[in-house]
Amino acid sequence: MFWFGIKLEGKLVSVGNTRFVDFASNISMVATDERYRSRGYATSIVSALVQEILKRSPIALIHVIADNAPAVRAYSKVGFKPYKTYISIRS
Repeated sequence: MFWFGIKLEGKLVSVGNTRFVDFASNISMVATDERYRSRGYATSIVSALVQEILKRSPIALIHVIADNAPAVRAYSKVGFKPYKTYISIRS
């Protein structure tokens, strides 16, 4: 597992991770403390993870729920585009 984080004044305010795979690596998680959102930290984390992934794999992937607007915005800024839509059913 490979992690990137952003600390401010000794506090971890944003973090993300990936697990490298030869064919295509997936960004597993990106999270930013609510008090520090809308400052570009998640975009910076995603960008740094993509750079590391592309050193090792030809494809970087990320999964996001379509109505998670802040996440979609951060991923789009880095260059991610929608590829497939899935339906999730919970019972």
